[in-house]
Amino acid sequence: LSLTGDVLEQASLSAFPQNSIRHLALGPGGKVAFAMQWEGDAAEAVPLLGLWTPGTAPRLCAAPEREALRMKGYAGSIAWNATGQIAITSPKGGVAMVFDSDGTYLSTVVRSDICGAAPHGTAGFLFSDGYGALMSFGAKGLEPLARSAVQWDNHIVRL
Repeated sequence: LSLTGDVLEQASLSAFPQNSIRHLALGPGGKVAFAMQWEGDAAEAVPLLGLWTPGTAPRLCAAPEREALRMKGYAGSIAWNATGQIAITSPKGGVAMVFDSDGTYLSTVVRSDICGAAPHGTAGFLFSDGYGALMSFGAKGLEPLARSAVQWDNHIVRL
């Protein structure tokens, strides 16, 4: 869309029509990362991350099958950090996955009810969970930052 709401371009996912795009993160150079929720057979390990650059076809980014199944077909949030890495979270699966800027799977973070994701610092992510915890994730792994009585929901916005 343009700033005035005009449709500039459309793209579709014909390979996985039961994947519903739910979350977007803007990256460098106008790239878009999108997180999806799978509405098909839960036993299928489908990609839940896609990348799109205007003027090209969307590209789905697969994780290894064992890791993809841990997401339980549900991506609850997405973030693109300063180094170009992308994180998607699954509170249903209790995991977050980190991908390189080209969509290559890098790692899985395990944390019950993890969902909120935002860029953090120069190379990491800020994650939240439904139990009131805020955590950083970077070179040292997952590190606690704070805990409160607030039960965080799906999204974090960097202000």
